[in-house]
Amino acid sequence: MYTIVLESGYDLCMAEMHKTAPLEEISRGTQDFGWALGTLLREYLRGIEHVVQDLPGGPRAYQVMTIVAGGTCQNQAAIAERLGIDRTITTHLLDGLEAQNLITRTPDPLDRRGRRVALTAQGVEKLAMLTNHAESVEHGLLASLSEIEASALRMNLRLAAETVGSRTGTGGTACNVVDDLGLAG
Repeated sequence: MYTIVLESGYDLCMAEMHKTAPLEEISRGTQDFGWALGTLLREYLRGIEHVVQDLPGGPRAYQVMTIVAGGTCQNQAAIAERLGIDRTITTHLLDGLEAQNLITRTPDPLDRRGRRVALTAQGVEKLAMLTNHAESVEHGLLASLSEIEASALRMNLRLAAETVGSRTGTGGTACNVVDDLGLAG
């Protein structure tokens, strides 16, 4: 009899996978990696398309709002860098979001050339609605996975994306992926 000590969500996921799928089936998955990522992204964007269509820039504006709400990027330059898009495009996105009263821009007290970006109360409400819908779409896409598997997938995808982003100096360019696939709104 063996005792297995599980130390992380990843370990739990792998233990679950080994119970349900033969090893050769698990290792064969690398052959379909690009197809799987592309299919999931395409279906995710189709699923959220109708709720982000009134945002200037569609999914990109949703990404901007999510980043601003997360507090990791609060000025225009940092937002542009995080999304891997040109600062002029970021300015247009922010102009549109500001025109809809979803964000505000104020002078950055630490850099008088910079502008701080924050969500308005209306922006917080809109983001909550968008996020609920996006999570619903995500749950639908991952319905064939157990909660443990879905959680491990999210965690590992984020880790891989952050690692690639830090290695390439892009900080993660979700918008570039959308552009490259020709799926930008």
